[in-house]
Amino acid sequence: MEPGSLLHFFIVEGYLWDWLTAAAGIVINLVVPAKALTPLKRFYNTTDMTLSYPARSSSVPSSALYVLVFVLPAVVFMVAAVVKRSGGGLVDWHHAALSIAEGFALATGFKRWTNLVGVLRPNWLAVLRTNDDGEIEDSRLAYPSGHSAYMFFSMTIVSLYILGKLELLSRPSQLLFLKSVLAVAPIALALFVAVSRIADYKHSPADVNAGW
Repeated sequence: MEPGSLLHFFIVEGYLWDWLTAAAGIVINLVVPAKALTPLKRFYNTTDMTLSYPARSSSVPSSALYVLVFVLPAVVFMVAAVVKRSGGGLVDWHHAALSIAEGFALATGFKRWTNLVGVLRPNWLAVLRTNDDGEIEDSRLAYPSGHSAYMFFSMTIVSLYILGKLELLSRPSQLLFLKSVLAVAPIALALFVAVSRIADYKHSPADVNAGW
């Protein structure tokens, strides 16, 4: 883009303000519930078997989660832009990336503020025995599942993006079933990550259902 057209794109068409609004929402949602507020200290019983699961490592750690949530969509959008081979490809990539930023702003709002109800993780009693203050505080934030919320917002956008690029709903084409599988594959990946949180005793099914 020329400098003048870039200025028009971000200022006149308003995308700069969309980015700033999304960024403000993300910062507020990540900082305020964690720093200015504390989750409810819910009553629990040390004989409660639903809180007595062992502490296990995550099948999908946070580092891998954020690669899946942000890097994977960026790569998919970039491949589509390269295949398009036109100036519109960059604009298309921008719009898709902005959708991820806006989705993350909404997802963090839903997750971080709802976390303040203080629902305990299934491995709560095992975490208590570690005497790790950071882990203990994190274990009060089970509802809703962040892995589920973040994966499903991101992969839903990617699935819809692929659905549109393959024109599955606009015209019949060859390889329809293969294209359909490609379109729903991101949702399947999100489902795998969500279910892993139950398998790892990080969340109950209710936490995961709320997240997705």
